Amino acid sequence: MPSDEPPDELPDEPRQAASASVRPGSGLAARGRRRGAAGRRVPAGRRLGGGRLPAGRRLAGARPRGDRQAGVLAPVVTGLAAVTDSVERLDERLAELARLRSHDAGLVDRLHVELTKSRAGELTQALTPLLVGLVRLVDQMDSLASGDDKTVAGMLRRQLLQLLDTAAAVTPFAPGTGERFDPRLHTGVGAVPTDHLGQDGRVARVRRPGFRRGADALVRPADVEVFRYAAGPAPPAGPS
Repeated sequence: MPSDEPPDELPDEPRQAASASVRPGSGLAARGRRRGAAGRRVPAGRRLGGGRLPAGRRLAGARPRGDRQAGVLAPVVTGLAAVTDSVERLDERLAELARLRSHDAGLVDRLHVELTKSRAGELTQALTPLLVGLVRLVDQMDSLASGDDKTVAGMLRRQLLQLLDTAAAVTPFAPGTGERFDPRLHTGVGAVPTDHLGQDGRVARVRRPGFRRGADALVRPADVEVFRYAAGPAPPAGPS
């Protein structure tokens, strides 16, 4: 009975036939060489062809990692610089707008003040004739009342003064005796001689009170008498 185990070695004639069938130039031999080459591992630091790469050198056309990162970040850096420049220009424009707005606000305030003064001046000019007429009426009532407020003229005078105060802020004023004469507020209607040099040019008495509107607008100055210094008689001459 034939054995199923393969023979330990081929006879000499079949081995020679197998080796003769695989010639150096045959496809089977080439496939074997390629399979052998593919199965071998190339040692580190060696190139195909058997040469080694010198230390510190790189393959032709390869870029360092730093150069590659710089090339990737260059557009980003350029864009950030453009954005920064735009923000700076925007800040400058906003500062200029704020300056112009502040200037305009100041101009509006000045115009408002000037317009208010102008309107107040026009109103004062329009009311002055009426106020002067009412003040004269007060003087007439005062003359008729002769200082007695219980008479009809005295009561009318008091009512006129209240009307001037509440409707137009017009109030009477009278300088005190010895007060310095002020030509802006007083009208001198008489002189009172005095031998005291210190009283010269001061108010002696009030003939008629003045009237003013508010704190500055003068409706009518006060009529006053003013002290005038008069030197005394010369002393008698002594015996010669």
